[in-house]
Amino acid sequence: MKAINFLLTILLFLFFSCNNNQANLEAKEELLKANLELFIESFQNKNEVSQLKNIVEESFIRKTNGVLVASNLQELKANINILFSGFPDFELKSVKSYIKENDVFVYWTFSGTNTAEYAENPATGKKVEVSGFSHIHFNNEGKIYEEDVFYNELDLLQQLGFTLKPPIVE
Repeated sequence: MKAINFLLTILLFLFFSCNNNQANLEAKEELLKANLELFIESFQNKNEVSQLKNIVEESFIRKTNGVLVASNLQELKANINILFSGFPDFELKSVKSYIKENDVFVYWTFSGTNTAEYAENPATGKKVEVSGFSHIHFNNEGKIYEEDVFYNELDLLQQLGFTLKPPIVE
């Protein structure tokens, strides 16, 4: 009888532990979703920086196509301002996202009209739409500490009217 009671106690403990862990995982996932939405909608789409300190670490790192473009919060703000300057109607839409532990993987589409200087080139007046992918890393408190952005830069430049010239071969 003692063995059965002991076994039942262990099973109940495991049951409640699993339920508690599941609740913790769901709460964490909701926090990551909420912070991702703030990051995309408030910051990247509206350039509102007021909430940024609540969702992004000061030592935030952003890499675009493998190149480091921001290594702190101030550089992140400057980096996104390049897009807002060149594309005042800049809009980023999250098409699909997937959460795995502290990582969020986002497939997105960026659209905008180039009405001002962008990347040291004069405005083209052309509308662009480019798809890409971001791997966003969250710490255990739900703050973003790194983003790896991947997109087809050649596609963006061609939509702006740039062309490639074949190399000169001797």
